[in-house]
Amino acid sequence: MAVHRARVRDALRTNFPRIPEGELELAAAAWVGAGRSLLERLVRGELKIEPMALAEYAMRWNLRALNVAEPAIDSAVATATRVVSERLREPRGPAGNGPSRRKSP
Repeated sequence: MAVHRARVRDALRTNFPRIPEGELELAAAAWVGAGRSLLERLVRGELKIEPMALAEYAMRWNLRALNVAEPAIDSAVATATRVVSERLREPRGPAGNGPSRRKSP
């Protein structure tokens, strides 16, 4: 979790330079915490929503918290949806948990 939070903190520092250095850890914790809470509740069956819809909601929520304009949020969501959809179409590895590393014949 600490590694993920550090990556989020670095991404926030790079993409939102107006966040004061002293607030980056708080912002990263809020970003990660919102997503984690939603995911935990989904897994426990407490939220009735499709995973992709939940991911979009979390993304929009977090970007709005950073005062990102709605058109930019729409663009970010469209890009993320496209990337995830492409990734889901990739061949899976033998355990079903990632892309296959085998070369095609």
